Amino acid sequence: MSMYLVQKTADVKAIPEGMQQFAVSRNDGKKGKSGIVCIAPAITEAVQSVFEQSVEGKAFILDCISGLRSKVISKLYAKNLTITDEAIGITALVAMAKLETESQRMTKEAIGNWFDADLGQLISNAISAKMTGIAADKLAKLVDGYKAKFQTLSQREISMPLAVKAQLVKAMELLPEDYDNVIAEKVAEALTKAEEASETLAAL
Repeated sequence: MSMYLVQKTADVKAIPEGMQQFAVSRNDGKKGKSGIVCIAPAITEAVQSVFEQSVEGKAFILDCISGLRSKVISKLYAKNLTITDEAIGITALVAMAKLETESQRMTKEAIGNWFDADLGQLISNAISAKMTGIAADKLAKLVDGYKAKFQTLSQREISMPLAVKAQLVKAMELLPEDYDNVIAEKVAEALTKAEEASETLAAL
């Protein structure tokens, strides 16, 4: 019988082929991530197939899909949008499943990809408007500074100066009012929990 160790996330240097990192929940009654994981065999297609074909597995999957549809309907209702077959169909459910999966992976890379896709250019435009004639390399460096600070929100313990926190909140306000993204929601949530430290960022 194989045995697998639980270790600190920071101690995980590399994951052997065929293995997977599984998060271990806190058991001390506190909120947030435990910071520990277990490296155990990855979920193979064979295991997945057996699970999907079992009565219990089918029931569980159906419950998950029903939960996804509830979330889609809730979002539509919150935005006062019409609930139609298309709006709650398979395409919408798959999209919601993707967002839910991403929301569980609040990693530095995920935040960086989100920043590059949706927020970086908005920040660049705002800084350019405030600092007319700024050199391209300096502008890129300032934008990278914002990206780096946003990526620190993936850490288990988050601290930053109130001034920096305010600038990140202001940067988030550059996004459209109807903007909807799970990573952005997680980033906003992490910002509210960030503790105070000392540092600065370029003003927008």
